[in-house]
Amino acid sequence: MSIKGLLCTAAVLVAASVTLTGCALFSSEPVSATCANGVSLYFADDKSMRTAAQRLREDDRVGDVRTETQEQMLRRLVRSFPELADGMRDQTSSEAPAVAAVHVAAVDAPKGELASVLGDEFADALAVEPVTCVKGDERTAAILSLSQSVNCRNSVLVHFGTDAAMTAAASALRNDHRVTSVVETTREEAFRRAKEQFADQPELVASLQPDDMSPFVEVTAANSVDARQLAAELQAKLPDVEDARVGMCIALPHPVAGP
Repeated sequence: MSIKGLLCTAAVLVAASVTLTGCALFSSEPVSATCANGVSLYFADDKSMRTAAQRLREDDRVGDVRTETQEQMLRRLVRSFPELADGMRDQTSSEAPAVAAVHVAAVDAPKGELASVLGDEFADALAVEPVTCVKGDERTAAILSLSQSVNCRNSVLVHFGTDAAMTAAASALRNDHRVTSVVETTREEAFRRAKEQFADQPELVASLQPDDMSPFVEVTAANSVDARQLAAELQAKLPDVEDARVGMCIALPHPVAGP
């Protein structure tokens, strides 16, 4: 990952432990989640997650129901994968968005079959994924892939070569019916955020230059618009675009797949 990409936006995440609560259902012997039966449902906010969790606690197809708020998701990332947490900041807005999750275990049906069924039944879920247990670099790749596929804000980050190009594009995008909001960040603002983010690393800060940063806009796509398709179209059509990609939302696999 380039220094320019790594430093584009900043977010301060506070490391802390995560406590997940479990609930065994409809069985005298609780069904524990494993790599063989784990399924996770991801939601854009805590309220939607808690509503889903309530339904799932009454569902005899699942057991070992565990909830994870957006804040807990962030804390688990920082605690367990601190280097990955730093690297993911360039993919998010300055608020480091995270999803909320309900982690369950399939009681009878295969985890893939249960995930498919729950995906149909929970239409507001951003994703419903059977757990895949991997190690080392494969785990990092799995986290990045999952976080890229779960776009909780339906957002697109568009980086430009100059402030003028960014400002012109932002003005045009505010009149685009596919977009509901546009937030601008100049090269100087990105530079200031980077210095604040890495204030505890004076040697790195001393080496930074404004040209290491890219000005960018973060646009939120309308609910009916596919953010990936929008990113591809903006990449192809806007002048002086360096990169356009969907915003990453921090999403971690089922707890049985990692710390």
